[in-house]
Amino acid sequence: MSSEPDKGASFAIYLPLTLAVMKALMVRAGNESYAIPSVMVEQVQQIKPDNLVELYRKGHADWQGRQYPLHYLPRLLGDQERTPDNKPYNAILLLRSGEQRMALHLDELLGNKEVVVKTSAYSLRGYPVLRGNRAG
Repeated sequence: MSSEPDKGASFAIYLPLTLAVMKALMVRAGNESYAIPSVMVEQVQQIKPDNLVELYRKGHADWQGRQYPLHYLPRLLGDQERTPDNKPYNAILLLRSGEQRMALHLDELLGNKEVVVKTSAYSLRGYPVLRGNRAG
């Protein structure tokens, strides 16, 4: 930090190179909140309960001639006991990363935010569903 009378002060902040800021869609599934990278979101849909039952029966959502395998977020993360909230409209995200596509069912859309991303801890490695995390 340096300072000069009548000129002000200047200082430098050094951040680790492993930090980045990205735009994310904040969502809730169960009691947990998650950040989904906005660049992965192709479409947000609000589905009525009867239509949601049909999507689960088929196992996928269709959009623009493509199939998106349907998953409920807590189940992808290992919580097999959690059941989705029963709502008049249910949030489904159609996601794409490269050639991979997925329809992700969640309990609530919380809005857009900019989030700081840091390299994940070694304890999270081995969960291939976590984007930005090296498996193994």
